[in-house]
Amino acid sequence: MVALLRCDRLTLGALVMLFGVYALVDGSLAFAAAPQRRATEGEGRIEGFLGMAFGLFTIWAELSLSMFVHVVAVWAILTGVLELAAIVRLRGRSPGELSLGFAALGAIPLGVTLLVWPSEMAPLAIVALLGCYALLFGGSMLVLAFQLRKLTMHFHSRMASRGDPAIDEVAARARRARGDRCAPLAVAPKTS
Repeated sequence: MVALLRCDRLTLGALVMLFGVYALVDGSLAFAAAPQRRATEGEGRIEGFLGMAFGLFTIWAELSLSMFVHVVAVWAILTGVLELAAIVRLRGRSPGELSLGFAALGAIPLGVTLLVWPSEMAPLAIVALLGCYALLFGGSMLVLAFQLRKLTMHFHSRMASRGDPAIDEVAARARRARGDRCAPLAVAPKTS
């Protein structure tokens, strides 16, 4: 979607297809990841199902520009509301609440803007709005990824210091994966 900011001669068909594929893949990934997010499993499954439905509808229906704008607007609003519901349930339990909040609060204004001014907007303005949202969403997800990676590394180092061989092996694999060749923390032997 970031490429949308740079391309001023996209045809409607290409734009519709690009959004449809994005919504389908995003929905599939959200649906697949929902069971792993137990606290927000319901919202994840709903978001995934809606994303797949919007993606399939967008790909197979022959949409005019006005219909396409309305489909994107409704998708953005529903996605933002479901993400906000997930944030409320995760409050205080996740380091990435703020990042998820920026993503959700970017989707809702996008949807409202597209619903309020669809006919007055030129196709290039719609492309620019979608591109800006993609940049905001992508940046938010990158920040979230780094926050979760830091939390995971902290967890592995804390667990490795307990002397459990299975956890030490997981920590060693994590160190190798990130290229950390340092020796593991010295652990005092357990005395019984």
